[in-house]
Amino acid sequence: MALKLAKKGNVIALNKGVKYAMIGLGWSCGSQKVDLDASAFLLGDDGKCPSEDDIIFYNMEAEDKTHYSGSVRYGGDSLSGSSGSTDDENIFIDFSKIPDHITTIDIAVTIYKWKKRHQTFGLVKNAYCRVVSTDSNFVPDGNEELLFQLKDDSPKATAMLMAQLVKTGGAWSFHAVGQQYINAGLATLIRERGLECDDGDD
Repeated sequence: MALKLAKKGNVIALNKGVKYAMIGLGWSCGSQKVDLDASAFLLGDDGKCPSEDDIIFYNMEAEDKTHYSGSVRYGGDSLSGSSGSTDDENIFIDFSKIPDHITTIDIAVTIYKWKKRHQTFGLVKNAYCRVVSTDSNFVPDGNEELLFQLKDDSPKATAMLMAQLVKTGGAWSFHAVGQQYINAGLATLIRERGLECDDGDD
């Protein structure tokens, strides 16, 4: 199927009945390597994470970094960003296993130790978020691919809410957000979603 291109602010319905998907996130860096980390926040109707177990990210205690429901899995941590065309990090989603009380999944990217390393998204180019329909083993099946390419206009940002997956009436849609956070990191995103977190976790 044809690639669907999203612009900031767009809402695009996912294929009706989609069951499995891979969220691919990618970027490129210059001579100074930047360690970006993807995170997924599972939210209820109030826009908050019901518990700390509803954050899927690189530092989870669980070895396989999977939500307790089996619905969302973190695919691994890239420490430097690629210069090629492949995803740097992936989040895998089984929509059939997402708990009923979860209505939104936030997809964010933060800079590891941004404050200590004095790094921002000004060092990052060609950042994107894409959605690929897959089979049950998370192998792309060719049915849907959606791409949201960010503009290189975030020189001061240290974190980014890339996109949201939102459930409405049982159907899921992709919201291209691109919200910048300045002088903030993972800890800020966690607190915004109703959980306690020390600034040291940025």
